[in-house]
Amino acid sequence: MAEYKCQCTYDSGRTRSWTAAWSIVDLNDGFTELKITGRGSAYHIILGGYSSGNFLCIPDIGLGCPLAHWSDIFWNTERISMFLNKTDAVTIAAGIYEYWNS
Repeated sequence: MAEYKCQCTYDSGRTRSWTAAWSIVDLNDGFTELKITGRGSAYHIILGGYSSGNFLCIPDIGLGCPLAHWSDIFWNTERISMFLNKTDAVTIAAGIYEYWNS
């Protein structure tokens, strides 16, 4: 597992930092499956591309959504937080960024 730091400023103005980690579960043609953990949550995510860009799926909870470039933590956090709490959205978006830049 590769550890990384996350930081989030919530709507209340409170800022929190935590350590999270990602690991590769599987690499397929055009798809990557990662396990991302942080602050008591764990997600198996599938990353891939399609004609309109990139996407994220979390099959265990029936979630799928488009993403910006893998390195765009802000936009990806905003998109993921439409479905998950902001802490988990930051953890996932930052994990994708860290994986992309590894």
